[in-house]
Amino acid sequence: MIKVVHVLPDLPPCGAEKVVMTYLRLLKKSPDFRVIAISLSKNQHRLYELDAEKEGLCISYLDQNIHDNGVIARFRQVIQLHRALKTERPDVIHIHLSILWMVCFASIRTNVKKIFHTLHSDPEKTSYGLHVYVDRLCYKMFNVRTLALNKEMKEKADHLFHLDNTLILRNGIDLDSYKEQPRAELREQFGIADECFVLGHVGRFNRVKNHSKIIEVFKVIKQKRPLSKLLLVGDGEDISKIKKQIADLRLTDDVIFTGVRSDIPAMMSIMDCFIFPSLYEGLGIVLLEAQAAGLRCVVSDTVPVETTVTEEIIRLPLAMSATDWAAAVLGENGYNPAKVMLPITIYDLNNVIETLKYYYQYE
Repeated sequence: MIKVVHVLPDLPPCGAEKVVMTYLRLLKKSPDFRVIAISLSKNQHRLYELDAEKEGLCISYLDQNIHDNGVIARFRQVIQLHRALKTERPDVIHIHLSILWMVCFASIRTNVKKIFHTLHSDPEKTSYGLHVYVDRLCYKMFNVRTLALNKEMKEKADHLFHLDNTLILRNGIDLDSYKEQPRAELREQFGIADECFVLGHVGRFNRVKNHSKIIEVFKVIKQKRPLSKLLLVGDGEDISKIKKQIADLRLTDDVIFTGVRSDIPAMMSIMDCFIFPSLYEGLGIVLLEAQAAGLRCVVSDTVPVETTVTEEIIRLPLAMSATDWAAAVLGENGYNPAKVMLPITIYDLNNVIETLKYYYQYE
């Protein structure tokens, strides 16, 4: 049996953390693997932490303040993580997000056989300045295998970190969960009329997700189609700023905030169009989910092209006006769908997990 320990800074309800939860759930079913996760932070009893308790997923919390980047604090975190790894004695360590050097140094003298590091976002955006040199040192010194979410990210990682062996591991989705959802009942729960046009987005409220652009676009849509609603799924540090923008534009009664939800297929069944104007993305798994739900998707051309898996995507430059984006959302002006790059089945969870198992065993 292969013992795998996933290490991540924290467990908020965000994209990378969702991927880790999926790995824990599916690898738990395999008799050939024993899998746990270590969070450097404390258990704050949020969505994923509560789900883990209900489902019996094994997660250890080190109760550290990951926002304290002082030398003493970081040293204490590395020491505590080293003790946890010595106790767990994993065969494989799988690192997530920007804690590469901490986990690598914590792994010294733990006899771990393999270390993997998933790049959940564009490495050129998350590793810069002195961090690049530290990351290069860790990849080389600790023989870490880098996992990229797509071909474009792999090429960037190989170039940036002077590698030639980055592997591709795409994020996966459960395609079956999007086949049948009670759209009418769900709309009724939120007080949305059948004839209402619903623009939707799923994502954390932070700068990268570009919610301000979404609000600008929705303002134009509302002028063209008064019977419209905007459905925003998620939470985050910028939510107050976005709510103020909505209030200033007198759109408060037309925007629905659902908070963090675990039933994303259900939320997407309510929508008529999905908007995704991110400044950048490692992959954009919610965009894959939107396509699996059969939604028309209007996205920024900064999102990786490999997320185009149906003919329902229109890619636009962020510099284009809100009016142009609104026209694309409403199907006006003859905007052409993007070319399909990959079949959606390549992102099927079963295929992704089999690839991950192969990497753990043979790479």
